[in-house]
Amino acid sequence: MKKGNGKSELALQAEKLAKDCTAFAEQMSQERGCLDVISEITSLALSNIKFIHIHLGFYAHTSAFCVSVNSREDSYEVAETVLLYGKTVYLDRNSFEDDATPLQQLLEIEDKLLELIAEAKDKLEAAA
Repeated sequence: MKKGNGKSELALQAEKLAKDCTAFAEQMSQERGCLDVISEITSLALSNIKFIHIHLGFYAHTSAFCVSVNSREDSYEVAETVLLYGKTVYLDRNSFEDDATPLQQLLEIEDKLLELIAEAKDKLEAAA
């Protein structure tokens, strides 16, 4: 059966399926990218304990991935704790502030962590 534009119902269904598959593939790619960056952030946290304390958390009920950073000299006494950096990314939606995707936000976190790690290493080497 043909529609007014000359395409059969089957052709229209095939086009819709192709679009749906493309959207799904893009979503999966975005999610895979997020997982890769989260893995890299976790690796940075574990491999730089001597220089800086990077705390990570994932909250499944909100799909939130949280990062906070403290100096390695921090005593963790409530009144004395100084947060060097903190960021929460909701993996199921874009940022309200700038509409950045979760992947973009995670890449920004990774860049900031690399910067903080370099500063901490330099500070430690200067003190030595």
